[in-house]
Formats: sequence, structure tokens, C-alpha cells
Amino acid sequence: MTERRDLSLDPARVNLWAGLLALGLVALVALPHVALHRENPFGELYRTQGAGRIAIIVLVGIVVHEILHALGWWAAGRLRWADINFGVIWAQLMPYAHPRRPIPAWSYAAGAAVPGIVLGLVPAAIGLFTGSGTLSSLGAIGLAAAGGDMMVLYTLRGLPAQTLVQDHPTRIGCEALGDTMPTVD
Repeated sequence: MTERRDLSLDPARVNLWAGLLALGLVALVALPHVALHRENPFGELYRTQGAGRIAIIVLVGIVVHEILHALGWWAAGRLRWADINFGVIWAQLMPYAHPRRPIPAWSYAAGAAVPGIVLGLVPAAIGLFTGSGTLSSLGAIGLAAAGGDMMVLYTLRGLPAQTLVQDHPTRIGCEALGDTMPTVD
């Protein structure tokens, strides 16, 4: 009989903990930017973009974030585009991309990590290197938005790369499918 191990997280708890994690991730980018360039990166972002544009950038970033998950799972998990579903958990205002078929844990992790890398790490690193407060800020926001993804990646630690996982249909994360999985706490 195939064992199913639930590695999913409650959406309400993810929102709470990811919010706290977001503060640390923003500080992880903003503080070095201030130390290196003597400027609050968010001040530059606000001066150059304004509140309205920032709101639009964040909303577009949310959509792009979910598309990047889908692209990661499509590429690494060799899924068809029709195997990926998009939606919103309205009670927590959490958009999601959802692979409908089981994929190897490494593929699931790759798809989970893509938005944090593309929208977070890359612009933050470029902003810190070049002194662009706008890029540092956008990278910090991208990392903050990936807080829940980081929590999901943490639940996958120690899972063999080829273990099949199935994205949970109503919670954040997945279920591991297999007979010989290590305990993941």
C-alpha cells in the first residue's frame, strides 16, 4: 500500500508566519542597502514610482509570481500547461498555482523556488550591487512574497528527490507519496 504523508500547511498559519518572515526578508535587503549606499531603498522606490505605480507593480508581481510557479512546474515537472490550475484562497486572499498531477519532490521544490529567485534574489542582488534602491526594494518585496514558498521548501527537507509529491488541493504545500519516506517534522 502506498503511504501518503501530509506535508501541507494551514493557509491562515502560513499567512501569519510568512508575514513575520517577510519583515526579516525585507530587513535582509534594506539594511545592507542602507549600509552600502546610505539611502533607504524604499524611499527611492516611492520617489521614482509613486504609490499608485507601486500598487500596480505589486499586483502585477502577484500574477507573475504564480505564473513563475507554473513555469517552474511545467519545465521541471514536465507537466502540460493543462495540468496546472490557478486560483485564489479567498478567505486568506492568497492566489495560487496548483500542479494537478504528482511530480518528483525536486521538481516541486524547483517550481516553488522560482518566484523567490527571479522576483526576489536577482533584483535584490542587482540593486545592492548597483545601488538601485528601486531594484533593492522590488527584490525585498519579491522575497517577502516568497515567504510562504520558503515555508513549503522547508517542509520538503530530507525528502528524497525522486519521491512523488501531490500538491494539496486546499492547503499550502503537498502530500508525499511513497513507501520509503523519511520522517519530516
